[in-house]
Amino acid sequence: MFIFSNNVNIRSCKMNVDVIGRIRPPIRAEGKENLVVEGQRVAAQTTGPFLNFTTLHRKDASNYDVFKHSMENLLELYLAGFNVCLFVMGESEAGKTYTIAGESTNKSGIVPMVFDYLFTKLNEERYMSDTKVRRQNPTVSLEMMEVYNELIKDLLKVPGGGSAAYLELTDSAEKGVHAKNGSNILLRDANDANSVFRQGLARRTEASTDFGPAQNNAATIIHIDLQMIVGDNPHSNRSRFTVVELPGLEKLSDDPSQLRQKEGPVLSKGLISLNSVVTSLASNPYPDRVINYSDSKLTQLLKDELGGNCKTRALLCLKPQTDPHILSSILTFCTRVSQIKNYPILNDSYAQNLITQYRARLLDLQQQSGVGPVPMSKVTNLNDVKDTIRELETENLRLKDENERLRTRLENMQTKFGSLANTKTDLSQQLLMTEEEKLKVSQSLVEMQIENNKIREDAEATKFELTNKILMLENSLMEAENERDKHIKNVKNTKKDYKKWRKIEKIWQTSI
Repeated sequence: MFIFSNNVNIRSCKMNVDVIGRIRPPIRAEGKENLVVEGQRVAAQTTGPFLNFTTLHRKDASNYDVFKHSMENLLELYLAGFNVCLFVMGESEAGKTYTIAGESTNKSGIVPMVFDYLFTKLNEERYMSDTKVRRQNPTVSLEMMEVYNELIKDLLKVPGGGSAAYLELTDSAEKGVHAKNGSNILLRDANDANSVFRQGLARRTEASTDFGPAQNNAATIIHIDLQMIVGDNPHSNRSRFTVVELPGLEKLSDDPSQLRQKEGPVLSKGLISLNSVVTSLASNPYPDRVINYSDSKLTQLLKDELGGNCKTRALLCLKPQTDPHILSSILTFCTRVSQIKNYPILNDSYAQNLITQYRARLLDLQQQSGVGPVPMSKVTNLNDVKDTIRELETENLRLKDENERLRTRLENMQTKFGSLANTKTDLSQQLLMTEEEKLKVSQSLVEMQIENNKIREDAEATKFELTNKILMLENSLMEAENERDKHIKNVKNTKKDYKKWRKIEKIWQTSI
């Protein structure tokens, strides 16, 4: 039994893919919630079928809650030397990108939290001290790519660098299937990692197509690689943490042939191939299984994460209101995902060398059988010629597929050009209407100015009349006040004369 830091036990981590759920909070005007939730299981209808989650995060759960309860044990395995993966999937607009990236520093997503946790652990001197094993010289690097329309875009490449716009797949003994010449950036600390991650996220395809935003049909793959010397072994242990945001799963409810007819052969090719691979893996849990990953670039890139040397967990983001038919298809897909068994191993230098040797033998057998690329110097007999013809036929099919994709793009561009021409005509007509409306507005302004001047003249005349009336009233008031004062004075004089005569009258009566 292998015991690692914080009492992480690899045998306690099931080889089956764990499926956890997260219900997004409702959005205003989204409609009545119809998700059927019973404990840790979810269904599209009350009659089922239900999908049992390892953990179900409700609407009030934050990104930190998801990280704390569903990610920390994966990170402990990763630090111990195991490959781990998180698939973030669900319908479009179910909160997948928010879960991965968050919105800001205060609302970080899972990936920024992974960086913080990882560098904090690597900087702690107490890390894995309980194992009594010396660990030193850790290096962390980051790869980010987008798979859209069967084209692989390097999200860490600064635009305008002069190299090819898209990456090609290649297969090597050391790395397995990978994107050739993809950017791999060393990370100094958590802040540096978050900055590079945000820049890569901003370079995702943002175009809007006839089939919805490009992000609904694109997959984002993030590889966080860790190398660290452990014990006395001079060679580094290597482990990889992969985070994958899958395309919107709503198209799983559509018939694949009709989907190809409607959208073309490549837009949903990755999702259709992924569904096929998951079905094959779920029905064959044994280590001697032979699975075809070659139908799409997405499944080839995720070969180990889907069914190989990796401890994988799937996070299903759910909308509280959704179409029951679509949700049933998604829950069926997730049920198959939960039935997949992987075989994670400790990636020390010995295991790496064995895997490299195994891949080298496979590549050699492929070349000998004509499946892989065959150098022309080896074409020395009829069988080699037949192999070369098969290879050329395969290349011809690839070129036809690319030609079909280019033709579809040309038709889309012609349609957009026609739309632009119609828009130009509409704008010209609107411009003419705008000039006529401008003349009408000018005439209305002149009429209003004339009316305003007339009102102003009437107001001035009325003011003049009122002023004259006020002056006349003030004069009349002054005359009335003067007349009043005169009468008051006369009354006072009369009172004095009256008193004087009264005195004379009294004197006269006394004398008589």
